[in-house]
Amino acid sequence: LGMRHNGVMAADAHAGVPPDWVRGVTRLAVLTGAGISTDSGIPDFRGPSGLWTKNPAAEKLSTYQAYMADPELRRRSWQTRLEHPAWDAEPNPAHLALAELAGSPIDTYVITQNIDGLHQRAGTPPDRVIELHGTMTGVVCTGCGDRTPMADTLARVRAGEDDPPCARCGAILKSATIMFGEMLEPGVFDRALAA
Repeated sequence: LGMRHNGVMAADAHAGVPPDWVRGVTRLAVLTGAGISTDSGIPDFRGPSGLWTKNPAAEKLSTYQAYMADPELRRRSWQTRLEHPAWDAEPNPAHLALAELAGSPIDTYVITQNIDGLHQRAGTPPDRVIELHGTMTGVVCTGCGDRTPMADTLARVRAGEDDPPCARCGAILKSATIMFGEMLEPGVFDRALAA
């Protein structure tokens, strides 16, 4: 089992021999956060160049109660989603290394606070990625719970719907991410503990 560094497989001193840290490891759980995706061009939230550090008012876009109560905030939120850097981001060597581990004999789970889907795009099987804070690749209706792809809703926004309602029941749509003021999805924390 090699590890990637700058996109290149690192050769072990003895070809075919796993590195020492891997010997005897049968299960592995890895917790990732914003730092793993910054090398893919996705800024973190609270770091020196973080989204909320540079614009403290932007944090309000991620607060459930404010989002539900303020149509203007929802309109700004949909515009912000259109421009999110994650749409153009590519998995970096860290994502690729974790995908390699997930494809090895080691029973590997990635528990992530990230919403960008880069672990899955790197090749980690979706059932091995536990997204604590949901995903930006989906949309959920706050009324009926219907889930649809984010790409479909963003196409509606590009076509002129500034705050698109649920096509099924007409209620408010939101990203399938966990906002401030919301509980984690049922069972996600239990899956993370089990991993």
